[in-house]
Amino acid sequence: MADAAGSSVTEVAEAFGVAPSQLYAWRKQMAGGELDADRAMAIFARIDVSDRQV
Repeated sequence: MADAAGSSVTEVAEAFGVAPSQLYAWRKQMAGGELDADRAMAIFARIDVSDRQV
């Protein structure tokens, strides 16, 4: 997503509530083989939280 044409790291970071520097760190770790992309996708998931009472 952050690598997609027309997207910016800052926009993606804001959308997911993380600091842009964290995205750069993860990208560096994946490029260096420190992070397994398939495993990272299984660990990190987006959730939406609302204060709506059911």
